[in-house]
Amino acid sequence: MPGQGKERFTTVFIFLVAVMIITTLLIYGILFVTYTPERPLVLGLNVAQPPPPPTPTFTPEEIPTYPPTWTPVPTPTPLPTSTPTATGTPTPTRTPTHTRTPLATYTSTPTETGTPTETPTITATPTLVPFYVAEFKNYQNCYDIGMKGYVFDANGIPLEGVVVEYGEDNISTFRTTTDVDGEFAVPLILGGKDKENAKRPHTWFVRLYQDGVQASETFKWKSDTIEDCDKSNSVQVKEVIFRRRY
Repeated sequence: MPGQGKERFTTVFIFLVAVMIITTLLIYGILFVTYTPERPLVLGLNVAQPPPPPTPTFTPEEIPTYPPTWTPVPTPTPLPTSTPTATGTPTPTRTPTHTRTPLATYTSTPTETGTPTETPTITATPTLVPFYVAEFKNYQNCYDIGMKGYVFDANGIPLEGVVVEYGEDNISTFRTTTDVDGEFAVPLILGGKDKENAKRPHTWFVRLYQDGVQASETFKWKSDTIEDCDKSNSVQVKEVIFRRRY
């Protein structure tokens, strides 16, 4: 038994020595493989490492630049200076030849028509009628043709009882009077009763009478057909406003 214990101890000792030898060889092998002159091994010592080599600065390659004397080549462009030839345009000065137009003075012949000067005889009525048409308005109506209006004095006050004469020019004449508001409204053609006549244009007139004498100018207007009532410029109903001058 004592002999077996001694052999076991010897075996363990040899095994440990072998492990240490193998470990030592592995460490030295690793150190030998990783060692380089540029990067020496640091074996746990605080050795100051050499500064890294300076990084090479990139020096841009110089591109040869042509001397500025090359650019003046475009200077031959002054050729457009030949445009002064356009000064030949003064030739239009020939236009004075059109001065022959004074022939138009030949129109002095109209002096022969001195006879129309007799027309002022129409204005031989110096007395103005007391009423005049101050305003008129147009309305559209798709059923009837009619006329309405107002009569005011010089201050804009409605006049009652003024005789209004109206009708179709050279065809008919009717009369009515203004009410308390100075208003009058008369039907001219009722489309429901005389539709065919309402489908034709007509010319109407209106004027005022006072004390049996015509007291206003005669106002005439033309009515359109009721078929044109959808047109904004058509007239089926006319409103006439009379005002006294004084």
